[in-house]
Amino acid sequence: GLARFLGINLILLKIIIKGNKPNNLTPKVATLWYRAPEILLQIGKYSWQSDMWALGCILAELIIGKPILPVIIFIYYFYNFYWKIYFYFLGKNEINQFEIICNLIGQPNETIWPNFFKNKSSEKLIERVSNKYNNLMSLSRNISKSCLDLLNSLLVWDPKHRISVNF
Repeated sequence: GLARFLGINLILLKIIIKGNKPNNLTPKVATLWYRAPEILLQIGKYSWQSDMWALGCILAELIIGKPILPVIIFIYYFYNFYWKIYFYFLGKNEINQFEIICNLIGQPNETIWPNFFKNKSSEKLIERVSNKYNNLMSLSRNISKSCLDLLNSLLVWDPKHRISVNF
């Protein structure tokens, strides 16, 4: 929100001083960990929905006590027990961060996010990931159903389907 606000004011100031047309908004508006998929992949324009994604990342971080998106979760089944192994690392770039998001909430498809497939590189990105399932519930055993529902409403691929803050 603040980056858009300041960005628009700076653009208006630039127009007034130099008479230039405004540039596109930057995809580097948020830390890579909190960047919404539409910003990360530069699909369409971003708005308040991008802030909702970042809010979901921060809420999950508060719940589990560590960042959620630099996490890859491997679940092994061995001798009737499930073993979770967590690997924490920073997304190195936008493609790597896309893979991390897919490991957490599953990969997008036509039903979940139709605009994703308007991107020229979408097929190549989908080939890089295999997880089709939402793993948010595996973040913590202590997460309540209502909190999980809120996270699932915030961390949605399609910005049009993210929860709103309108009253």
